[in-house]
Amino acid sequence: MKRNIAAIFYYICNLALILLVLVWIGASLTTDANNVTAVYGQDDVTLPAYRAAIFGIPANGLVQTEGEADLSVTGAHPVRYCLRFLGIPLKTKVVTVTVVDMEAPVLELDDGVICFSRVNEDWTYPTYQVSDNYDSKENIKVSIEGEADSSKEGIYNAKLKACDTSDNCVMRNLTMVVGAASDQDFDPRQFDLYALDTHQVLLEPEGGLDSAYAELYWMGDSNILNLGMYNGVPDNRVMARYAMAPETFDKPLTYRNVVQRWNAEEGVALLKPKRLILMMGEAEAGSGNPLKFAEDYGECVDRLLKANPDMKLYISAILPIREKDSEAAATQEQINRANYCLMQMCYEKKLPMICADAWLKDDSGYSYPDYYLEDGFHLSASHFPAYTDYVRQCLVK
Repeated sequence: MKRNIAAIFYYICNLALILLVLVWIGASLTTDANNVTAVYGQDDVTLPAYRAAIFGIPANGLVQTEGEADLSVTGAHPVRYCLRFLGIPLKTKVVTVTVVDMEAPVLELDDGVICFSRVNEDWTYPTYQVSDNYDSKENIKVSIEGEADSSKEGIYNAKLKACDTSDNCVMRNLTMVVGAASDQDFDPRQFDLYALDTHQVLLEPEGGLDSAYAELYWMGDSNILNLGMYNGVPDNRVMARYAMAPETFDKPLTYRNVVQRWNAEEGVALLKPKRLILMMGEAEAGSGNPLKFAEDYGECVDRLLKANPDMKLYISAILPIREKDSEAAATQEQINRANYCLMQMCYEKKLPMICADAWLKDDSGYSYPDYYLEDGFHLSASHFPAYTDYVRQCLVK
C-alpha cells in the first residue's frame, strides 16, 4: 500500500513538473520598450506597456512590477516585470529607467561682462554666482574660453562657461581688457585714477587760471544742474538736465534755470562757449559695461566739438558716492570702472580730464559723508566749492 502511494505521489510530481514546463514554454512577456528616459525634477514617469499571455490567453493580470525608479537621483534604475503562475515566476523582463538632468546651471555675473587685466598677468575670474537644479556649487565646473592675448594690450572677446556633471552648459559673453588696470584696481579702497593714468590725460591741480575759469561753461546731469540752480556757478553758464546721459543726449536742457527747446549739441552751437566741462551719466555708470558707456560718451563728445570746433572741452570724472549708498544706481566700483574707461576715451580723442577724487574722497575710497545730500550722490550746496575749486585749480591755457 505504501509503495502504491509513493508511486502515485511520484507520478503527480512529474506530471506537475511537465505541466509547469509546458506553461513556461507557452508563456510570453513583452514590453513596448526596454529603456525609458525620465527628466530629473518630474513627479512621475510612464513605464512602457507590457503584454503577457499563456498559450495565447492574455495574462496581464498575472504580471507584477518589482522595483521603483528614484526620480530624485540621476542615472539608471532597473524595473522588473515578472509573470507569475501560482506564485512561480515564469518570465521576467527588465526595463531600465534612466533619469537625466536636462537643465543647465544658472550663471550670473556680479559686475557686468567687462574684465580687466594688466599686461602679462593671468586672468582673474569675474565675480559670479552659479547654481544648478541638481548639482551642488562645488560640482559645477567654471572656465574661461577665448583667444585673449594677455601679453598684448587690447580688447578681446571671451566666454565664461559653467557645466554641471551632466554636461549641461551655459555661457556668458565676456570682454577681456588687457592694459594698465586689473579688476582689483577698481575696489574703492585701492582705486587711484592718477596712478592708472599712463598717458597723462588727467590735469593736475596746480593753481589754475582764473581767466579760463571765468569763461567756463558747465554741462551735465543733476549735479551740474544744481550748480546753476543753487548758486554754485552763474546760471547763465550752466546747460544741464536731470539724468543727462548718452542715451538722453538729444533731450532739451535747462539754461538760466529754464527748460529750453534745444539740446546739448544745439546749445553749444548757439552759445559758443570757449571752454566747456562735461559730466553726465552717473546712473548709467552702473550698466555693467563701462566700455560701451565710454564709447557712447565719445560719440556725444564728437557731436559737441562738431557743433563748436573752437571750443576747449574738458571731461569731468563722475563724482564719488557715500559708502552707505554704494547700492544706489551705480556702485562706487562701477563708477571707478566708468571713469577709467572715460580716461581712455579722453586719451584717444586728445581731451583733458579733470578728476576731483582727491578732494571729494576720504581714505575709504568713498566720498566724504557730509559733502552730500541724503540721497548720497548729489553734492550739497555748501560743498559745491569742493568740486568747483578743484576744477578751477586744474584749468590752464
